Amino acid sequence: MEDLVKKAEDFVINKLSEPNKYDPSKKEIKITTSQIRKFLSGVNLIQNKMNEEGEILSDETVNEIKYLKIKLAYQAGREKKIKVLYDNLVPEIDNIGNSKKKFIDFSKYIEAIIAYHKFYGGKD
Repeated sequence: MEDLVKKAEDFVINKLSEPNKYDPSKKEIKITTSQIRKFLSGVNLIQNKMNEEGEILSDETVNEIKYLKIKLAYQAGREKKIKVLYDNLVPEIDNIGNSKKKFIDFSKYIEAIIAYHKFYGGKD
């Protein structure tokens, strides 16, 4: 779990933060919390449905997880600054496969990203 937390913090610091255009020594986060939460809501819907599944997820659930990539692609197409989420989360989604544990870890990772986003000054 600690690796997941550190990974989320590093992601927010190194991938979501950009130098401030007026003061390059300061970083600011360009993505809003609500933009990340839109994605998390899709993750949570899947997690709520899969509570009764075993350690190996059904084909239907695996397809719903893969569909998360489409949601990210749509968001990134609408707002280019979301592309960093797409580029970094799609490999994570692909890594889940049919593992319930990996999906739960992924869900916690997204929650940790939101927490560190807020902690480091991300806007709503």
